[in-house]
Amino acid sequence: MSSNLPSPERLTLTLATQLVQFARVNWVTQTGSTNADLMSHHDLSVGQSELLGTHLQTAGRGRAGRVWHNAPDQSLTFSCGFETDLKPLELNGLSLAFGVGACEALRAQCPTDQVDRLKLKWPNDLMFDHGKLAGILVETQINAKRIRIVVGMGMNLTHAQELGDTLGRQVAASNDIFALDHEMLVTLIRNVAASWHDIIFNYAQKGFLTFKRRFTHLDYLKNQPVEVLQHQNRLFEGIAQGIDSQGALLISHDQSITAVTVGDISVRLQK
Repeated sequence: MSSNLPSPERLTLTLATQLVQFARVNWVTQTGSTNADLMSHHDLSVGQSELLGTHLQTAGRGRAGRVWHNAPDQSLTFSCGFETDLKPLELNGLSLAFGVGACEALRAQCPTDQVDRLKLKWPNDLMFDHGKLAGILVETQINAKRIRIVVGMGMNLTHAQELGDTLGRQVAASNDIFALDHEMLVTLIRNVAASWHDIIFNYAQKGFLTFKRRFTHLDYLKNQPVEVLQHQNRLFEGIAQGIDSQGALLISHDQSITAVTVGDISVRLQK
């Protein structure tokens, strides 16, 4: 059984007690993908939500179908599913809003001298210094009168150097920032999930502008030289200039500004 995380049974019981706004909370030892599992559920009513976490995810994915690498006891993986009556046009910026909520929840638990080292890389990668700490995947399923939204997060707990060597890039892990005690991890899960719940069920009223302002203080790419890629092919390069009112990333290049939207596009700092 994992030593970094409480047992699945304890997590299920504790989180269900603390997240009363969720209709269903469950934590399991192993599954293929918590996002895929929740996308397959169809028994929630509009306005209801559920959480599913796992100690080990064997078929996890990131944006654009990228593989999420994890091993037993080395990552924290959970997803939240929301049955909503949002309209498709109301989803603009939602992916970035979830990233803002998660980043703020983690920052609230950071030691004071570490807070500014934890930032959000557009649209929703959590970075500690220049290493990726966590990734967020948002998926939607549109039906006639409702939209199911599933948001999942995978966060590295330990073995940053080992994982970084495997992937060939910088990686960060939670044990570089926090003391990985069980109470802290339960609080982190609860606060991130509660933030997402608040975002999804107030988003239509609040809109994205609130998150645009909050993102400004978290922006990892701000004023940095970046490359824009699609399927690993470089499209262009420029300087990141924050985001617009819809959550698109603004990049100045060739004496103009291009707005980059979430999809198969990825952005990275120039090497």
